[in-house]
Amino acid sequence: MIRTSRASLATKILLSLVLLSIAALVPGTAAFGAEATIVYKHESFPEYQQQLATGQIQAVTINKRVRSIHITLKDGSRFIALLDGDTLGFDTVLFGKKEFATGAIRRVAVTQPKAADDADDIVPERSRLAITGGQTLGGQIDLAELHFLSPSGVIPVAPNLIRTLHNTSEDGSEESPIFTAELWGGGAVSGALREPLLPVRSGGALLRVPTREVTDAFVPSPIVPEGLRDKIAKLVRDLGDPGWEKREAASRELGELGAMARAQLEEALKQTTDAEVKRRAQALLDAIQG
Repeated sequence: MIRTSRASLATKILLSLVLLSIAALVPGTAAFGAEATIVYKHESFPEYQQQLATGQIQAVTINKRVRSIHITLKDGSRFIALLDGDTLGFDTVLFGKKEFATGAIRRVAVTQPKAADDADDIVPERSRLAITGGQTLGGQIDLAELHFLSPSGVIPVAPNLIRTLHNTSEDGSEESPIFTAELWGGGAVSGALREPLLPVRSGGALLRVPTREVTDAFVPSPIVPEGLRDKIAKLVRDLGDPGWEKREAASRELGELGAMARAQLEEALKQTTDAEVKRRAQALLDAIQG
């Protein structure tokens, strides 16, 4: 096996390995070219070097028959792309500069020194979208609201309130599939989405993914807007109010917020010395945990 240094890899591997991987989120190459549905932001070469230096690129696997590559990033994203060019150049440790035919390369692994506590596994606790073709995109939907078209009308829902989003289409062939969204505050919303494209912010890029190609979306922890954080902070303080009715009202409202209030309740449990706040915060956290 020929080893390569990180510096030579950054200077020799084509930038298109990353850019084309982003551009190939839709599984059908012909369909992607015809519809032009993916929009992405080009990286500068220093940005690409930074990706390598920070270990965002975990591995590249090359399919020699169809000249495609499967790229895995450490944020959990997985892309299918096409190779650009007939050869890849490496500055090898033992043999100097060498060109290799892409059809002869099976895998490119990117390695770097790790801290003692650095884990090998991909970090799972990040928002991500599952896309047809077994692809995964780590990132957040960059919209103020999603609009569900239900029989009773249009239902706007902020993406940060959604815990999971599931495409209920059995074979993915529907142009306007029905989605079911489970909400962090409890309950669910169903309907076709009015948005034909979902803008997803992933790293430094804004990608526009065709809505019908999304099979699932997962948000492992709720994203709490600043205004709501301020409200939750006040309700947590009210858990220790001298008035029993005010304490009860705060507990009731925090209970309705559910997982949206979990982080601040956990912080209050650690910081407060008020026995009543501790008791109520623990009871609310137990209810959230189910």
